[in-house]
Amino acid sequence: MHRSVTILTAHFGDFDWTDFLIRRLFETVGNSASELEILVINQDRTAESRARLEKMGAVRVLEYPRNEKYFKVMGHDHPWVLDQALKEVGGDILVVFDCDAHPVRDDWFQELEMRLKASDAVLAEDHVRPGFPHPCFMAFTRNAYESGISFSEGVLEEEVDTGRLIHKQLEANGIAYELLPPQLLFNKICGVLYAGMVYHHGSGTFHASEEARLQEQVHALSHQIKRLVLDETRYAFPAGMKTTLFMQKLKRELTKPFRR
Repeated sequence: MHRSVTILTAHFGDFDWTDFLIRRLFETVGNSASELEILVINQDRTAESRARLEKMGAVRVLEYPRNEKYFKVMGHDHPWVLDQALKEVGGDILVVFDCDAHPVRDDWFQELEMRLKASDAVLAEDHVRPGFPHPCFMAFTRNAYESGISFSEGVLEEEVDTGRLIHKQLEANGIAYELLPPQLLFNKICGVLYAGMVYHHGSGTFHASEEARLQEQVHALSHQIKRLVLDETRYAFPAGMKTTLFMQKLKRELTKPFRR
């Protein structure tokens, strides 16, 4: 039986990623849902950005004032705007994506529905902090997302990152969840694959930030890898580039000063 689906994402800075995600969602989910609603938070907060997002298709653009408390701690207010947008969700299933994430397989949603029959939530695992979820990809039944989840919990008080305590919230409410282990791609430089279904680039939009602490998280090869993904739908380096990177790494190792 088809169910209504709400997709929630937040756009910031890089339209290439957001446009690719939205196109993939329309290509892969439309026929599998009785009703599909795509909510896009405009974190650029400009009229030009809103107009461009609205041209991406049947999406609903949301916008909220800057929350300076979160900007002070994180350099952005991503967790806060996600919590505000939760009030707009009405689907039987809620799927959250970072804008630099997207479905890889055409049948990803069918597999997700199967997983949601066994657990009320499916969460991507943070590849940096094993055991903790990452909001690049999260899916919830109505039972799970209405149980009282918050992407902001712990951010201001404990300086944890966005949504990392959602599994604890679900546990406290007796909600079963599945944590999807990360598969690191592109020689572990950037890019993570979850269950062969969803790709997450990682810090894919931070280059557009005015915050130096966010720009510093962008790897030098991030843009080149982005073009491989978006232009060629390639999720690994070509063989020649792999060899070049290996030789460069080997050279760096061999030229390190010897320490007794």
